[in-house]
Order: sequence, then structure tokens, then C-alpha cells
Amino acid sequence: MNCVFDDSGGVDTSFLCIAGYAGLDDGWAALSDEWLMCLAKHNIPYVHMKYLIPMRRPYADLGWDFPKRNEVLCEFAEIVKRRAICGFAVAVDVAHWRAMESGAKKRIGDPRRFCVIRLIKMITERFSKIAGFDDHLTLFFDDSEEMSVEYHGIVKELRKLPEYKKIIGGVCFADDELYNPLQAADLLAWETTKELGQRLAGYASRREFKKLMGLEQPALAMPYMGKLYGPEALDDVAKKSNKPE
Repeated sequence: MNCVFDDSGGVDTSFLCIAGYAGLDDGWAALSDEWLMCLAKHNIPYVHMKYLIPMRRPYADLGWDFPKRNEVLCEFAEIVKRRAICGFAVAVDVAHWRAMESGAKKRIGDPRRFCVIRLIKMITERFSKIAGFDDHLTLFFDDSEEMSVEYHGIVKELRKLPEYKKIIGGVCFADDELYNPLQAADLLAWETTKELGQRLAGYASRREFKKLMGLEQPALAMPYMGKLYGPEALDDVAKKSNKPE
């Protein structure tokens, strides 16, 4: 089973969110084909939320207004909803993590490692309930110069532990401008982080998030597992942990 992940935010922002999808090869192939057709339809090279939301770089000269941009994003969300098996997200309130005393921070550990561990647990718990399912996870991350070394190190350390060695079959890195499933993960990570901001500010979910998750039609909602570790949850983890997890 292939799992694609991307992150939004970071350890020097308010939140770090790592999100993505787990799916089988056939599903990813179908998603990639539809994704390419949608890119061609709208004459854009890729979906990269960092630049698409403010309409910069390859999107600067398209002449789209924000309603048009959101309409296009909803088309990509429909593709994901049809083709991905299940979405996963873990977010950490890193502003609170930074403010914790050093011993508590050490017990929680690096926020990215914290998120990756919990994503793997979520995925294995979800699919272990399927009768006869016994597959390794291949983890795909964006091959960014900034983060690929860090993620490789996290997964390498995890695979030294027996419980993760038998689950993680390998880790791969790909250019998110070329590998469409990573663009889908980027979309989910960005929308999840935006959703957290909406909730904390007391606002309702954005239409784009509802579209992505199928919330406008509950019977068609995408299988999704997400967890936010806010101040209370982080404090609880620190109290229960005698060593970094």
C-alpha cells in the first residue's frame, strides 16, 4: 500500500500538520490519469497550494479571480474523493510545544516525528480491521531540499524498531510537481491546516474543505481520520511519557 504525505505549517509557526492518503496502486493510477486531465483542462502545470492560493508563479497570469480558483480546487477535490481510499491527518500546536518546559518537550519529541508515528499508527489500525489485509506501507514524501533528509532520518530510525520494521516497507521521495498523488496530499494538508484555523476562530468549515471531505453529502463522505494535538492533548502526552516516543 502506498501512502503519500505532505506537510503544512512548521515548527516555527502556529501549527504543523502532516496529512495524506493511503491507497492501492490501481487507485493511484486512476487518480493520476484524472489529475493530468484536469491540469490540462485548466492549463496549469501542477497543484501547489503555496502558490495557487495567492495566485503566484505559474498561476499569476491566468486571469482567475478567487471564486474561479476555488471552483478549480473543488474539481481536484472531487478526483481525490473518488479515487483515494482514506485520508489521514495529524496536527500539532507547535506554538504550545515551543512554550513547554524542556523536559516535557523532550518527552514529546520532535513534532514531525510525533506526527509521522501517529499517522502510521492511524493507517495500520484502520486497515488491520479489514479481514485478510496484510500489506507493507511504502511512504512517499516530497523530495524537497529542506525536508527530505529530515523525513528520511525519521523513517530510518523508526525502522530500527521491530514494530515499525514489519510495517514500513520503504520510504520514497518524489518531485511534487511531477508526482500527482503528492499534489493531492498537499491539497489535504493545506485544507486541514486552514480548517484548524477556522475552528479555533469560531468559524464554520470552508466550502472547499467540505467538498474535499464529502461533507456536503454525508453519505458520500471520504473515510478520514484526523487528530489535533492541542495544549491539553500535548500536556497529557508529556505526563504519560517517561521518554521520547
